[in-house]
Amino acid sequence: MAADNIEASFQPGLILRMSPADFVSHLRALAASAPADQHDATVAAITSQLQAHVHSSAIPPMLFSMWLPMALSHLPQLLEDVLGDKESSGVRKAGRRQLRRICRGRNWSENGWKALGGIEGIRSLFNNLSVSDVRRLVMAISVGSRNRGSAGDEAVDHLLGALTDGSSEVQRLELTDVASLLVSCSTPFIIKWLSKKPLPSFPLPALFKSLVGSRPDLARSIATGAAKVHPEVRSSLVTNLPAELIWSPAPYEPKYTRVELSPKSLPGMRFCFDLLHSLRTEPMSKASPSAKNILKFVQIAENRAIRHKRPFDDILSLVQLGLDVAALQVERLELKLSDPRLVALIRY
Repeated sequence: MAADNIEASFQPGLILRMSPADFVSHLRALAASAPADQHDATVAAITSQLQAHVHSSAIPPMLFSMWLPMALSHLPQLLEDVLGDKESSGVRKAGRRQLRRICRGRNWSENGWKALGGIEGIRSLFNNLSVSDVRRLVMAISVGSRNRGSAGDEAVDHLLGALTDGSSEVQRLELTDVASLLVSCSTPFIIKWLSKKPLPSFPLPALFKSLVGSRPDLARSIATGAAKVHPEVRSSLVTNLPAELIWSPAPYEPKYTRVELSPKSLPGMRFCFDLLHSLRTEPMSKASPSAKNILKFVQIAENRAIRHKRPFDDILSLVQLGLDVAALQVERLELKLSDPRLVALIRY
């Protein structure tokens, strides 16, 4: 289709009068009417024309976003230019929305990387975008990739490795962006990354918050020491153990516990038993949690078990083990009968 015909077909005054359904039909008809040998050129020309109208504020970015999925199905390489558009945040936003959709697909590491121009194309994007747009791009990739579930996404392994040259001395990304991408990586990659001494400014709390929400199995393994990470990483997690690891209904298979728990015991209680056993049998080489912190997460598990009416023997065993491990952290552990842990147990 000739360029002047495309320009005439996309006059702002014409397309602004169309309903969304009519506009989509108009787009499809124009794309379908192009000869086979001109189809790609026609799609590129329509994209360019709509982008130009958005740049001049002649049409809202929403109209461009309605066309973009159709364009990318024919010419995925257009995505790189859209994400790097220097004039319109609306165009870039439309591109990120499609990138998030692509990341959810099974073959995004192949299709997505190709659309972005490979590793060099991705490097160029991250180097040329503003800090705020880099952050949005990171979120589009990481949020889309988290649909992989607990296994993570090896494609993000390659991406993070390429952007950081496999080093924790990050030059191209903010450390908060690295943490966001890291959560979406495969489990072996995360463990390998966290086996290194963390930079003082690395946002471990933010990383743990995301891990606890999306990968509680991995966070629990780090806490118990089953996943071998740097001692400072494990210490940071256990010292401020998120209650969500105890509340999470995600199944947990004990690795250290010798106590036979009832089949009715909650996953969080089984995790607590394992954590306490690991703290007793394999003490942390760095700062261990204080007696106060240990008793705090024991109380959380105890209260939750009582609320769900779990077997008394399981709860009693948990409290006894918690007191034993807490006693290792102080010369003398004193408890009164008015202690909330004992009161709750007696009432139950």
